[in-house]
Amino acid sequence: ARTEALRAAGLEQRRLSEREGLLFVVRSVRADYLRPARLDDRLTITTRLTDSGRASLTLAQHILRGGERLAELEVRLAAVDSALRPR
Repeated sequence: ARTEALRAAGLEQRRLSEREGLLFVVRSVRADYLRPARLDDRLTITTRLTDSGRASLTLAQHILRGGERLAELEVRLAAVDSALRPR
């Protein structure tokens, strides 16, 4: 879901990596699991940018089954170069 959200924002990770030497790595995740998902459940994951810094993005993600919220996540991504230094 994060990859698709970045792609929708015009940030294609493979192209950024190959052309710019830029990678996004997960720096931290905060997750609240509200209800269990089961095998073969059809889930929807929504992703929204909530903050951006010079070398980071923060995303809010919600995992839903129908209209029922199963989990809420806050994911912080760091932008790094191929040596994993902030960029």
